[in-house]
Order: sequence, then structure tokens, then C-alpha cells
Amino acid sequence: MEWEGYQTQADLAFSEVNPEEYLGILYSGGRAPEYIREDEDLIKITQWFFDNNKPIASVCHAMEIPARADRVKGRRMATVAKCQFDLETCGGIYVNEPCVIDADLVSGRTYHDNGHYVGPWIKMLEEAAGS
Repeated sequence: MEWEGYQTQADLAFSEVNPEEYLGILYSGGRAPEYIREDEDLIKITQWFFDNNKPIASVCHAMEIPARADRVKGRRMATVAKCQFDLETCGGIYVNEPCVIDADLVSGRTYHDNGHYVGPWIKMLEEAAGS
């Protein structure tokens, strides 16, 4: 059963994002990735971060976005168990751990893993800021 949850007001649209202005990106989970993964501008942003080896974090259902952007092939990732099929169908490698690091990609299974994967992602951002 789904419920409306809460609403947030976006400061800018995906079409207004210049990824070169950001050190990295975090894809949050929940059900939103299922609905926004078809946005062409979000796909372009996602591809840019992966193609430019920027620090990327993903948790829960968020893997649906890089999977849709064709950027999970051969990548080891954690995700919520119900998305294992989606990840593997798109060529990714499912790992059931609270923090999986694959080059510039850090992932966790659910928000319960935030204390495990967010720290390594922040360290990557700090390193990117220093270079």
C-alpha cells in the first residue's frame, strides 16, 4: 500500500542542473526513483557523473536511476533486496552489504545503512574538492 508521504519543493528542475558545478551526486531511495527515472535530463546528469568518475552514492531503490541510464553494467552495488532483480537484469552485481564501494560508486541497501555508506562517499567528495 502506498501513501502520499510528504512533499518538497524543488529549487531547480533537472533541465537546469549543470553537473559540472557539483562534486558528486547522491541518489536517495524510496519510491521516487521509479517515477523520475524516465526524465531525459536526469538520465543525462547521471551519465555525466558516471562518465566523469565523480563521487556517486546510491541507496535503496535509487539504483533504478543509474540502471535506467545504462551505468550499472559490471558494477557491484548494494540495493534494497526487492531491486536485486532489476540491478542484475541491467548487468549490475548485487551485494547484500551495508556499504559497497566500486570505484567512484558507493551504495547501501536501505536508510538503515546510512551510517555505513555516507561516510565513505563524503570522504570521496572531500578528495574531489582537494584536487
